[in-house]
Amino acid sequence: MAACAIVGAAFLGACRGENLFSLAASVAQPGPQVNMTQPGPGYTIAPGDSIRILAEVNAQAGLSGVAYRGSYVADDSDAYTPETQSFAGVPFARLDNRLRAVAGQVAGDVYIVVEATDLTGAVGKDSVKVQIIN
Repeated sequence: MAACAIVGAAFLGACRGENLFSLAASVAQPGPQVNMTQPGPGYTIAPGDSIRILAEVNAQAGLSGVAYRGSYVADDSDAYTPETQSFAGVPFARLDNRLRAVAGQVAGDVYIVVEATDLTGAVGKDSVKVQIIN
């Protein structure tokens, strides 16, 4: 009988124009879409070598900047010197950058990350895991 009362209350609430089954949502403009094309998964490199990064970024709201980094998977310390690049609101960019190895770089798994920010502050990123081997 209690179940009938609950169902009845829900039905009557819906009859008053209340939508009991919807969630409040907002439509937000998507952030930048980043597609890294180089290096690819499984890429290997020797310690001390710089690494070339190629990527494409689509930013409907206009691209304001890109950050590049390479961090060890094990402890998130830098394997490559991080860099940034500024843009003046372009909607599309082809990126070609080369990160330099940090002093004393050692073998290990590294995440290479390209992170783009648009003029609204939205962020998009892509990453790939590479391996530094002796």
